[in-house]
Formats: sequence, C-alpha cells, structure tokens
Amino acid sequence: MIDMLSDLEKTKAQIADLQAELAEYLGILKVVPDIIYKIDPDGNFVYVSDAIKNLGYIPEELKGKHFSTIIHPDDLPSISREKILPRFAGKKTGDEAAPRLFDERRTGKRATKGLIIRMTPQDWRYSKSDQHQQAKNLVYALTMKCKSLSRKARRIFSISPTPSTVSPMSLPPSCGPLRDK
Repeated sequence: MIDMLSDLEKTKAQIADLQAELAEYLGILKVVPDIIYKIDPDGNFVYVSDAIKNLGYIPEELKGKHFSTIIHPDDLPSISREKILPRFAGKKTGDEAAPRLFDERRTGKRATKGLIIRMTPQDWRYSKSDQHQQAKNLVYALTMKCKSLSRKARRIFSISPTPSTVSPMSLPPSCGPLRDK
C-alpha cells in the first residue's frame, strides 16, 4: 500500500512537471511572430497560433476549417497535396525534387521546409481590378521613393544616374495580394 502511495505521488509530480512544461511551450507559441499550425490528415486546422491574429483571424474560429481558408487562391494549386500529388504519381523525385506542400505529411529530408506562400487576411475582399490598382499604386509609390532616394544619393555622393525599376514581381511575397502575377 505504501509503495502504491509513493508511486501515486511520483505520478502526480510528473503530471505537474508536464503541465508546467506544456504551459511554458504554449506561452512561447503565443509570442512567436510566425504562424504555427497543425492540421489533420484532411487539411483541417487542429491548432493555429495567436500570430494568425495579424491577418484578422481568431485561432479558435479556424479550428476544424480547411487550410485553404487562409491561403491566397492563386497559390493553392502549387501547395496543396490534393492538387500536386496526382502529377507525381509513379515518379521518383528524390529528396531535393520532392514537391513542396502546405499540408505536408512527410518528415525528415523530404519534408517541406521554408515554403513561401501568400495568406489572405480575413477581410480580404478585393476584386482583381482592385488588386491590380493597388499594385499599380504601390509600384508607383515605390518608384517615386526610389527616384527620390536616387536623387539624394547622387547629390550626396555626386554619382551619375542609373536606371532603376520596380515591378510588381519584385515586391516581396509578404505583399500578398499586392503582388501581381
């Protein structure tokens, strides 16, 4: 009986340690600026970190929803297991040429790492023409800023002008819907 009580006390202490460790990890997940997620085999969110709030979503509201809810529609065909894997049926790709997927199941060398995608904010309701106009406005603003900086640099360093261009495709992926294809 005493051995059972001793084992019970040890088990309770282990559970308390695990709970404290879990609370520590969850605390870290709340402050990491990257969006961390876990999806089930069907591509539905099981967990989404608080960083998703930067896109206007509430993590709890995404649980059970398909990951395509937050992905730019133009990017889905190139990152979804459902869309990509049929094209690779019967082909050997090796680790380096393995397709890069958002709804990844692989681990180790073949697992997708560093996948860059566009995510859509929850209030993203722009039409294609709105997106195109926003991209043009942004490109114009960036071009004007580059020209202004170029003039200042020439004045300061007395250098000759060089052509500079900014195109929508040179925008970083983080510009999301502002990047034009």
